[in-house]
Amino acid sequence: MVNIKDSDLYAVAGQEVSNGVIDTGLWTKAFAESGGSDQATKALYLKMRVLDLTQQRDRLRMEARAQQKHDEEMEKHYRKQLEAAKPTSTFLSLIVWIVAIPVLIMVIIGVYELFLSLGRVAKSFSG
Repeated sequence: MVNIKDSDLYAVAGQEVSNGVIDTGLWTKAFAESGGSDQATKALYLKMRVLDLTQQRDRLRMEARAQQKHDEEMEKHYRKQLEAAKPTSTFLSLIVWIVAIPVLIMVIIGVYELFLSLGRVAKSFSG
């Protein structure tokens, strides 16, 4: 997360005023509270604008922390789901092997018996 210092916020507010980019409502409020003096209005506006920027920065920081916490909780949740699925996968693998080994043995026996019977048939033709 980028660390934005208060001095950076004053620089932004000052640059905005220099470029004529101002919040009209905030400028009017500063004008009313300063008694109409241009310098006092500008100084009060800068303070108010920095306060506004500070609140925005703090809100963004809170949102970023909340998003990070949410992401961490989602990752934790998915890891739990993955861990919970592993025993099931292991169990299913065990079941497959329990079924596959007898089938494999039956196939081997079947092939062996086929060769034996082919041998008997070959002997009966030759003998």
